[in-house]
Amino acid sequence: MEPRYGPPPDPRQILVAAGPLDMPLAWAFCLLISLFLMGVGYRRRWPLLFCLGGVVGLSSPWLFCISSYVFGAYPTVDKAGSLAFYLDGVQWRLIDAADPGMRLIGVHVGHLWVTAAFDLLLPSFAAFNAQVLLNLTLAWYFAHRLFRALGARGDVSLFLSFSFAMNLHQFRDINWYTIEKTAILWLPLYGMSLWRAWQGDRRWMVGSGLLFGLAFFMNAYWALLCGGLAAAALLLATAVSLRWPENRPKLKILGGAFLFSVLGGLPLAFLQWRLMHGEASLGSPEAFAERAALDVLSLWPPNWNRLELWRALDPLALGLVLLSLRERKILWLWILMVPFLVLSLGPSHNPLYSLCNLLIPGFWRLAKPETFFHLAWLLLLAAAALAWRRPLPRWLPLVAMLGWVLLVRLHPVYPGLARPVEVGLAPGWQQILGRPATAPEPQPDPFPAKEGR
Repeated sequence: MEPRYGPPPDPRQILVAAGPLDMPLAWAFCLLISLFLMGVGYRRRWPLLFCLGGVVGLSSPWLFCISSYVFGAYPTVDKAGSLAFYLDGVQWRLIDAADPGMRLIGVHVGHLWVTAAFDLLLPSFAAFNAQVLLNLTLAWYFAHRLFRALGARGDVSLFLSFSFAMNLHQFRDINWYTIEKTAILWLPLYGMSLWRAWQGDRRWMVGSGLLFGLAFFMNAYWALLCGGLAAAALLLATAVSLRWPENRPKLKILGGAFLFSVLGGLPLAFLQWRLMHGEASLGSPEAFAERAALDVLSLWPPNWNRLELWRALDPLALGLVLLSLRERKILWLWILMVPFLVLSLGPSHNPLYSLCNLLIPGFWRLAKPETFFHLAWLLLLAAAALAWRRPLPRWLPLVAMLGWVLLVRLHPVYPGLARPVEVGLAPGWQQILGRPATAPEPQPDPFPAKEGR
């Protein structure tokens, strides 16, 4: 019987013991690097360095083991398949609409280009490890920047943005699934561009278009969420401008950002349309609809794609979110959040989901509606950040860190470390592509003594 949280382990998988007693040198290295980076980042007011240090410390001993082990379960169908297609070079065949690999993956292969950049310095499997640390760090940092741009205090925004970037859902995806699912950094980054445009900065009209195109290239899900955010923001801004006409100049700039976003996504949308049509197209609306009915946010029992909601969301942050309801001036963030919360519930008895399926070309290929909740959670945290105007109590981050360890780090889905094994495309895919697949060389094991979780 399949485990509740994810796929069953592959028979070839070998997990290694990675606790502080199993790898004391690795843990000491990561914690010292973490304290140094966070200290310098705090003193110099460099939040990016602070976020990097926090990720390195909380994920110990990953940084030390980046070139020795795979972060999370391995091999899994998603992770091994992604590596095999990368080694086969699918990312360089972007405009080949007849390529079976491109038809399977889609136009969003930008994450494999990032892999290729890290691959210049690291083994191929370790290039994916590096992206894990990068995605977590940038998600934390850009969420912080968004909250600051909206007007939140620096300490509060840094505290609440942690709950966006380092939630349990992120680590579940790291454990079993492909790397682009952890790149939620595009949501706050694109949201910040829309806010800058609404504030009257015309440069962000073009900037929003560039960011939208990059988000699409990294993953079509992020393009869908960013496009939904732009559309919802434009509708809300139109209503505001009708009530207060002095906002109409800002509405025009925001409308320009929306237009440039459409233009930024059109080339990739055209390529994706070519991949999704024709005799060799893979998948069907019926098959995707069956999957979409499973991967949802459930209100009862409360869970986020089969993860307990009380562990997937930071309880302290959630408490601050609920307190923000008292602030009428930030209710617009709650209003903006509602459609994404509704869409994350999935297609079952959901009129809004059915409407989107009718109006948005290719929406049928959405297999994971629960992804919309990333955006809903971001907007709720933004509301909480704006509502908390007092200095953050010093004990609160310490309590939050202890809570994170108990709720996330000790959860069964938290990724362990696995030995890299040779992977390649399945024989059927090798025959389809007409060439053999390559595989990474096994790496030496610096900690061969113990095996286990």
